Amino acid sequence: MKLMDNMKTRVKLIGAFILMALIAGIVGVFGIIGMRTISQGDEKMYSHIAAPTSLLVSLMDDYASIRIGFRDVILESTPAARDKSHAAIDSAWQKFQETGKQFSSTLLTDTGKAHWNDALNAMAKYVTYSDQVLALANAGNKDVAYSVLTGPAADLSQTARTNLDWLANQKEELGKATSEGNSSLSNLLTLILIAVIVVGMLFSIIIGSVMAASIAKPLASGVDLAKAIADGDLTQQVAIKRKDEIGVLADALNQMSSNLRAMFKSVVDGVQTLASASTELTAISKEMTAGAESTSARANTVAAGAEQTSQNMGGVSAAMEQTTVNLSTVATASEEMTATIGEIASNAEKARQVTAEAVNSAQRVSGTMDSLGTAAKEIGKVTETISAISSQTNLLALNATIEAARAGAAGKGFAVVANEIKELARQTATATEDIKARIEGIQSSAGNAVNDIGSVTEVIRQVNEIVSGIAAAIEEQSAVTKDIATNVAQASRGVEDANRNVAEASKAVNSMAQDIAEVNQAAGDMSNSSSQILVSAEDLAKLSEQLRSIVQRFKI
Repeated sequence: MKLMDNMKTRVKLIGAFILMALIAGIVGVFGIIGMRTISQGDEKMYSHIAAPTSLLVSLMDDYASIRIGFRDVILESTPAARDKSHAAIDSAWQKFQETGKQFSSTLLTDTGKAHWNDALNAMAKYVTYSDQVLALANAGNKDVAYSVLTGPAADLSQTARTNLDWLANQKEELGKATSEGNSSLSNLLTLILIAVIVVGMLFSIIIGSVMAASIAKPLASGVDLAKAIADGDLTQQVAIKRKDEIGVLADALNQMSSNLRAMFKSVVDGVQTLASASTELTAISKEMTAGAESTSARANTVAAGAEQTSQNMGGVSAAMEQTTVNLSTVATASEEMTATIGEIASNAEKARQVTAEAVNSAQRVSGTMDSLGTAAKEIGKVTETISAISSQTNLLALNATIEAARAGAAGKGFAVVANEIKELARQTATATEDIKARIEGIQSSAGNAVNDIGSVTEVIRQVNEIVSGIAAAIEEQSAVTKDIATNVAQASRGVEDANRNVAEASKAVNSMAQDIAEVNQAAGDMSNSSSQILVSAEDLAKLSEQLRSIVQRFKI
């Protein structure tokens, strides 16, 4: 049975057909042998029994014609009639001899040949009396002729008839024996043919049953495995250990089930990683949104401070103009100038405090933007991980497509699943590339914002220095107020310098306000991008859930 299992199906079928052909050949050979044997018996029956019997009948007729001729020679009343009867005897004897030659060639035994020779010799001697009987009859001695015919001639005639009868009886017995032999042989051959046919049929049934069992049962197991795989059960295996085509098919089905099981396990792991990555991306995008909102709020605070500084600078500028106008009347308005200088000092101190707060806010915004850039880089790493997962998922889908093609009709369901996985992997890759592009935009915006904030910080620092200079100049003005009259020219120059410094500070504050507006715009863009990242992360979560629902249909 093991040899049958390891034998190729083609060899099994060819071997079965060869065995059936051999059985048919054996039946045919026995049939041919039987027919030839019966044919030989029939030929023997004809050659040595039927044909010799016909010749023997002819000899008996010639024998009777000769005896009738002897009688007619005696009974005829005229010489002419007697001569005619005598001629009939010669003619019958001639025919008897010719037929006797043919008959003697059909004799098989020495005894038969001896009886024939005795009959032939008796007839030859019997015929020699025809001349004597004819002469006696022509002489009118019919009684003497009759006594010759019933005397020595009668003994010869009886001897010939006895031997001819013996030969006839022998032919009859031989024919009967041959017929019985042919009948027995025919029955024997019929029984042999029936036995060979029955044995051949039993052997064919056994071989057919064995072959059917060796093919149908493992095929049914393979079909059950294919149905189980089609139903999503990838834990099944078929235990067929054989080397024929069915064994190869079973090994291929087992391998396909193992490969699909490993593939779907990898897909499950990838889905889990994708789900965790989408969750992490959602959290990061929320942090980015919060950071962007915080940055926007702080930028608004800085803008308000810059606006207040600008207003203060306007006041300082107006005061300086008033100081310039009143320099001509410094002597008479020294007290008013002192008050004005005190107000300027107060405003300068406020401006210094505002600029210091602006510096701190700008530094905090810069730190926030640095954190935002770091978060964007982390998101970039996450998107790279998602891209790798998408590529692996696409590769697994390609492997599933190949395995389904190998399975043929049983693998069509897996081809559909593989295509769905491939489409989801493609959507994941597209979403990842979109996220990556948006992250790069955020990184670029964050970098620009950091640079702009650095510029704002530098401007604020310069404003702080200018305000500090203004405060110092005002203190100097306060110190020399007592000697205003003598130092009007110097005070005028100092006021002009202060006026220029205030104008420069006003310009710096306006520039800072513009930079803060740009920072606010960048923060708004960052917030929008974070919202888009959140939407993309939610899409990734939905894709991972779809993949999980697809994979859960399979039992691995």
